[in-house]
Amino acid sequence: YPVGYYFPMSGYLSFAAYSPFRAHSTETPQPAGTGQISYGADGLTITGFSIPGDPTKQYDLMFSERIYDMQSSTGDGDGYEGMDLEFQHALSSIKFNVQKKEAYDGDEVKLTGIRLGKVQYKGSFAEGITNEKPADFEHNPTWDLTDDLHDSYTVFSGSLPVTQYGLNNYHDIGQGLILMPQVLTTNCDAYITVDYSVNSTEMTATVRLHELTDKWEIGTRYTYNIILQYDKITFGPTADGAGWDDVNVGASIK
Repeated sequence: YPVGYYFPMSGYLSFAAYSPFRAHSTETPQPAGTGQISYGADGLTITGFSIPGDPTKQYDLMFSERIYDMQSSTGDGDGYEGMDLEFQHALSSIKFNVQKKEAYDGDEVKLTGIRLGKVQYKGSFAEGITNEKPADFEHNPTWDLTDDLHDSYTVFSGSLPVTQYGLNNYHDIGQGLILMPQVLTTNCDAYITVDYSVNSTEMTATVRLHELTDKWEIGTRYTYNIILQYDKITFGPTADGAGWDDVNVGASIK
């Protein structure tokens, strides 16, 4: 039997919501991958949040804008329309596609590995509410990242025959990463390394991330389109995915 939960019929209620559930723990010390939640003058804050290096163990972090001074719209709850919570991504999403530049008939091209490293993976998140008036309160969600760098994420490891080529034909690499938003400056050592082979000849190419885009932003999914050629690899990052903002950037390396 469904159970309804309603705003108070008298008085008012303000609240915010977040995900994942395990972001709160009363244990000391905090279990790996968990943090603490507080709700004070600066709105929703999350401290001690980290991203596991294993993509299969990563989880997204989302937050709602704060509901301020709301009250039930009916006297007995019947017909109550409810309140929609607008959740937003607090992190960035990274995924990869791969294809060949041309048909390369008679040659066997395989993708054997994708690694991403020297990126920040620990930080504190604050929704950043600056005004509690319901008509004009502002929020500025921000991350305060630590200097910790993850040396290497293995995004893909295997032996994938690359047969697709041409416009809109590519192999979707199912594995992806959920990462901290961060600035990728010329002083940043963050990199992508791609391992591949042509006719059993193994090759490796590495590009520093600042050559492809200058930052990963909150709520943005970046898709790195890897185009394998005989003489170079082209990285063409874009952004897609429901609930994520779109970005288009591109670059190539030899």
